[in-house]
Amino acid sequence: MITKEKEAEKAVVQVGPEEKRVTITFSDVKKYLCPKASDAEIGLFLKVCQSQELNPFAREVHLVKYADGQPAAIIIATETFLKAAESCPEYDGAEAGIILRDTAG
Repeated sequence: MITKEKEAEKAVVQVGPEEKRVTITFSDVKKYLCPKASDAEIGLFLKVCQSQELNPFAREVHLVKYADGQPAAIIIATETFLKAAESCPEYDGAEAGIILRDTAG
């Protein structure tokens, strides 16, 4: 059961180039994202979203709990880290791939 206190808990996350505000509430997380999470886990998740300006509906962060007896995990998506790195002027990009050698070197 969601109490009025818990319903009042919310995180305001700023996303998008136009600084649009997305409001994520306790009941949003409980209903749509992670129904098995405890009240404390949802509260912590909302604080992480707010402090890091992450939007779970844009798949930037996830709250995962598989069983009632286990703790929930807050997972920040790899793309979120890449986006943060690309916004830094010192970041020069990354190269990935396979290097092949032939008989000539």
